[in-house]
Amino acid sequence: MVHTLFKGGDASEFDNCMGIMVGPILAKLFVVILDKRLNKWAEQHQLRAKGQVGFRKEYRTIDQLFILRTLIEQSKAKKKFTLLLFFGFQKGVQYYAT
Repeated sequence: MVHTLFKGGDASEFDNCMGIMVGPILAKLFVVILDKRLNKWAEQHQLRAKGQVGFRKEYRTIDQLFILRTLIEQSKAKKKFTLLLFFGFQKGVQYYAT
């Protein structure tokens, strides 16, 4: 069962609340085991896109930032337009141009 936990600020704003799962410990344990097995299976069968690295073993955020910065620097050196698009499901689309 998911309950809403108020973090502070205006209670009517969605961003000021977060969901917390409350339920039997066996159900939580089952979800953890299922998640680990599904992740292992997806990795073994190479079902994940190479660019999809969030919450994956052996992938670090700093590596992705390095790749992004390198691409931006290469684009600037070639005097080409670069458009970065970041999509957050709660916040909407944000974009930056260099």
